Amino acid sequence: MKTRFLFLVLFSALLFTGCSTENEEDFLIESSSSKLSKENLTTKVVTRPFKFKASGDWFIVESTECNGLIQYTIVGNGNATHMGAIDIEGKICSFPPDLHFLTVKFTAANGDQLTMESVEVFFNEDGLYAGGVFNCVEGTGRFENATGSVMVNEFITITDFDQETGLPLAGIFANKGNGTVTY
Repeated sequence: MKTRFLFLVLFSALLFTGCSTENEEDFLIESSSSKLSKENLTTKVVTRPFKFKASGDWFIVESTECNGLIQYTIVGNGNATHMGAIDIEGKICSFPPDLHFLTVKFTAANGDQLTMESVEVFFNEDGLYAGGVFNCVEGTGRFENATGSVMVNEFITITDFDQETGLPLAGIFANKGNGTVTY
């Protein structure tokens, strides 16, 4: 019993003499220099599924943002995961039948926005826009610095043509999108 007690006392003395106050001070300095803010503790970047469904109108406007291409404006509303009820606003820069570039801004009821741009577009057998692949390029609120990609399927109806050129002037759209957004 005395041997165990003696061993325990020697072991404790060795343990306490092995630790110096210098190491303790270094540890405290390192710990205090790592700054943890409330934002760093609560922000967690996660890739989430993103789906939306929307409908609305599209119409030709004066080309102010499309460098001489034909410019269409789209406006509508719908619903999106992580956003709820949304308003959609966008532009289409086009030189039918080949060149199309779309930018769409989704705005949630709380004002958070997510902007996407087309990277690839698809057409149906009638030559109408039928969907495409869009990448997230900008966001506000909780979507600030968001990234991601969405595949969109589109249904377009033309309601007005230019009688001389046959150019579509206005119509309605309905679409569905499915992809992911990281924020």
